[in-house]
Amino acid sequence: MEDLAAHGAGVIVSTHDLGEAERCSHTALFANGKVVIAGAPAEITARAPAVAFFVCGTDVRRLAKDLTAVSGVLASCPQGESLRVVADPLAELDLRRFAATHAASLTRAKPRLEDAILAWSLPTDRHRI
Repeated sequence: MEDLAAHGAGVIVSTHDLGEAERCSHTALFANGKVVIAGAPAEITARAPAVAFFVCGTDVRRLAKDLTAVSGVLASCPQGESLRVVADPLAELDLRRFAATHAASLTRAKPRLEDAILAWSLPTDRHRI
């Protein structure tokens, strides 16, 4: 596929594998038969109505459970010793408070297409672009 594209052929890929989609030059997210957003993967990620963080602490499972009470958190998943958190940008202050009260640290994570697609998949009243 990449060889064909490198030689100028147009290639259309339909995939649920967002790692594969990140390698494409142009990506579109469809929902209910309509395009929600389209563009280069980096552009879609940059325009997403969400940000990603790492929360690092001693008990990631407990942190994940307690994190569900923080308003604006869209999703979280363990990633090694950390918890990757995708949240509304307005939730950052609450996440910093959460980290401080749980003896954890909070750092921004490099956004991924997966984070953006999660955010864009939410009901449209949440999108503020």
